[in-house]
Amino acid sequence: RASLAERAILVERASLVERAVLTERANLVERGGLVERANLAERDILVERANLVERASLAERASLVERAGLDERAGLEERASLVERASPVERTADGEGKPGGEGEPGGDGKPGGESRPGGEGSAVGKGRSGESRPGGASPKNLPSKSTASFDCQAYPKLCEEPFNCQKPSLQWDDFTSAAKPSLGLWCGVPSYQDYIHQCIVEHDLVGAAHIQYEHTAAGRHGKHTLELDASYCFIDGHCLNEAVDKHTTLEEATEMCNERFGNKWTLANGMQSLFVHDVPFMLTANQANGFKTRQQTEGFLLGACKMGNYHCDVMYCKETYCKNPYFIKKYSHFLDDFGWRHSSASFQKKRS
Repeated sequence: RASLAERAILVERASLVERAVLTERANLVERGGLVERANLAERDILVERANLVERASLAERASLVERAGLDERAGLEERASLVERASPVERTADGEGKPGGEGEPGGDGKPGGESRPGGEGSAVGKGRSGESRPGGASPKNLPSKSTASFDCQAYPKLCEEPFNCQKPSLQWDDFTSAAKPSLGLWCGVPSYQDYIHQCIVEHDLVGAAHIQYEHTAAGRHGKHTLELDASYCFIDGHCLNEAVDKHTTLEEATEMCNERFGNKWTLANGMQSLFVHDVPFMLTANQANGFKTRQQTEGFLLGACKMGNYHCDVMYCKETYCKNPYFIKKYSHFLDDFGWRHSSASFQKKRS
């Protein structure tokens, strides 16, 4: 009986130990389940957060793309407006007009074709990254010969010689004077009065260069215009231009335009077609990193010749971007890419 009792005690003890072991195992299993559930919950939270971040990023990207599109459309509309103003149309008393004659492209002695992303002041050069310009007219509300609409109180420097924007007939007469720069075009971009007045009237090319650079650096002409202008300066060889200096006159600059382009810059019909049809292609650049090809910039240098600020542009480049280490490092390779370092073009060489 004692042996049986002892066996019963041992069995009871074994049963208690087994139950304890099983209980412990059950507890561990339960804890494991809780941990796994906690991990899954945490994963869900992290995934949700990642999704929210991704959605926010996509929304931001979409917003940036939309803004860029609006900026580009605004720039194209502004350019189209100025081209329409510059078209060789003779206004009659009833407002009708007829287009001028056809012209063929010209231009000798330039290495691989000249181009310009609109360094400062050309009819289409301003606003190439989408900025709007006060005073610009749309094709639907262009002033007629008999309508004076220029605000001389706001832009007094343009209501004097040689711009005379207060004269309602000047713009059309000036546009059709194909053999010379059309300074009346500045009436369409009056916010640049300080720049062009300083260059043309005061004949202070260095001062004008710094005025334009400061305005551009401050973002007054668009978010990426500083980069676009910088790349243009190197792409079109202005940084190595010895022909233009602080004493260069409008007449001398006009002769340089003739040497560089022949009569191509004087042909308003050809320029209108170029700006209206080719500007969208010109703007296919990654604007934050400037222009890459002369095809993207072609036409803007012609615009500088037509508006009479070719020499102003060259000095604008030479006094600012061409001396800036950041822009030299980023864009000076264009001087080699487009053959400017070894160019013998007369319009690049110092005048005797």
